[in-house]
Amino acid sequence: MDLYGVVWLLAILQEVTSCFLTEKLPSLEGKEWFTKIRSGGSNDVIAYFDRNSVTFNDVKNTTNGETKWRCFMKIRGRYFLKNVRQGGGYLYKCMGIIVRSESAIQLEWSHVSRLADPALCAEENINLDPWLLISYKTVVNDFTSCPVSGGFDIKHAGYYSRDVRDSRGYDIGCNLMNIPMRLEFDCIAGEGAIFNFRSKNCVPDIHFNIYQNTICVAKWSNKRHHFVLLRTKTGLEFWCARFPVGIENQNETELYLYSDVACLEGEYAEEFVKFMKFDLQRVMYTTICADEYPQCKEGTCNVFSKLECQKTCGLCNPHRPPGICTFPKRMQGTYLLHSKHGNQNVTLEGRTLNIENVGQFDCIVFEDSPLRSTKTYTTMSIFQNGCRPRYTCVRLKRLGPSALRYSLAQNLVWPIKKERIGANICNEDNFRADGDPIRDTFRSYKKTGKPVIKIHPKPRFINCGMNTSYTIRAELPDGSICHGGFYQHCKNETKLRFDFHTCNSFIKPKEDFNCAGIFRTNYWERAVLIQNVDNLNDIRCLIFNSLRPYQALIVVADECDKMASGLVDSNIRIPIMRLHIRSDVYPCKHIQLPLKDDVITNVVTTTEPIKMNVTLKESKNVNSFSVDLELSSRNSSGSRPFENKLNSLLLLFLCYVVFVKNL
Repeated sequence: MDLYGVVWLLAILQEVTSCFLTEKLPSLEGKEWFTKIRSGGSNDVIAYFDRNSVTFNDVKNTTNGETKWRCFMKIRGRYFLKNVRQGGGYLYKCMGIIVRSESAIQLEWSHVSRLADPALCAEENINLDPWLLISYKTVVNDFTSCPVSGGFDIKHAGYYSRDVRDSRGYDIGCNLMNIPMRLEFDCIAGEGAIFNFRSKNCVPDIHFNIYQNTICVAKWSNKRHHFVLLRTKTGLEFWCARFPVGIENQNETELYLYSDVACLEGEYAEEFVKFMKFDLQRVMYTTICADEYPQCKEGTCNVFSKLECQKTCGLCNPHRPPGICTFPKRMQGTYLLHSKHGNQNVTLEGRTLNIENVGQFDCIVFEDSPLRSTKTYTTMSIFQNGCRPRYTCVRLKRLGPSALRYSLAQNLVWPIKKERIGANICNEDNFRADGDPIRDTFRSYKKTGKPVIKIHPKPRFINCGMNTSYTIRAELPDGSICHGGFYQHCKNETKLRFDFHTCNSFIKPKEDFNCAGIFRTNYWERAVLIQNVDNLNDIRCLIFNSLRPYQALIVVADECDKMASGLVDSNIRIPIMRLHIRSDVYPCKHIQLPLKDDVITNVVTTTEPIKMNVTLKESKNVNSFSVDLELSSRNSSGSRPFENKLNSLLLLFLCYVVFVKNL
């Protein structure tokens, strides 16, 4: 049998069982994937994937626009496809699927062959298709951090369209303005990529606004370039941006912005692609008393230039910066924030709040900053990456001796008007979450915040405040049901235990938690912030609802707020567990704690058993008697650790003796 015969035999054996196109991304199936998306939103092709085939529909070809390729076998991580060609016989080619995000993919292709040649899937025969495939159905819920964080002044360096190729970008008037056009990436987490073209005349013909705020949907890199798929925050306009690897350390670089959503490695493609080229220059802003551009010193101050030239026009004094403030000393320390996106350290030290992977906020005071007693603070963020300064209002609330809740307002970008600057920064309307899909990932909903537990210095925990134990029926996100209970420890009131009698392997039969804080999310809801004893990264919130006394929720810590129940009911948030609860007769339960527990190691130190001698002496008075007690128990240090704790038991015993004696 020749080589092609062997290939055919293997293909027949493996065609059904080995070729699953959806294995890398199960959500690939059942969606429309739009590709060749043009500037303005039109698209040329729609792709449909199922388990072992892909169909391409050319929307412009109404007579014979559908092509279906069936997976023949998998070779070196790619898929060998076949297609029935007109006139009989088959066509073959190899396809690779590269997942850029849940809603964006790229395909690799070989050339088409009439022979079933496995060499089509060899690396040298594969080329990356620059056109992204995007699922409009899921892209509205998709976002990521941008590939870089930093800010740049920008200039038009070239405009490329079907009819015009103008490489004389420096000749246009917008590049000659004093006030620079700007581009900033994720200066504070969640901002996305922000373009500011300053004037309508400067906006390129790529469906941009003067001030264009975009979300980073997907990002990837190769040896030469970073790529990022951008989307408008309020619509379905897309762009692909490309810039060099190492941009973080470059003061001058360039950016290609493709409004036809093809992420090209070079300037030219086999077919027309519309894009803009920008030159970027990093300019540092290390103080809030500065001019926006050097030419301020050469001009005159008027109502239009004052905001741009604050230092030159005397709106600020570089020798008299805003006053500094410090955060409350008892709140200072390092805390842990737990969310579905991972764990982050939150550090309060002196005047600085640092939230890992979000930003650093330094406390400053203006004449109209909020009163310190409100625990609301005006802060400033200064960057070393070219981003302009930011002003952010921060609100803190203590939930326990080692737990607090913080809220970040929407930030304001320097420069801002000097009238009522503190009041503007901490305006209540600024305390709101971002729009979809970011929501409250970084900034909380109004009158809410993110609970965190201190990890340094060593945390102190509180009474869990349970007046009963509970039998529970727990519903997990996958729909499975677990039965069990939870209760407070009788000997250590700072601990809760969860017992599950029937559950899957993902839920431990017994788990202990420390209670760090108790607070109201709504007047009808009580929340208990708890931390897993064996896994300190596992911080949860147990929410009781007086309007639903037989139900409770367990959610991740950063979703423990007044919005929790409503967003769970709307299926926007998925809780760890939904609980159906029933009170037991026991207010708490006695359990054996592990030896590593602080309470046990502090108590179980006796080396001799406890001995109690009781001598009853009758008095001449018929109704009276006396009791002599002797308690004998010493530990290695010679102390009697149980004496105080047994006082109550001894009193009970004496009462019993009196009762029996008088029968």
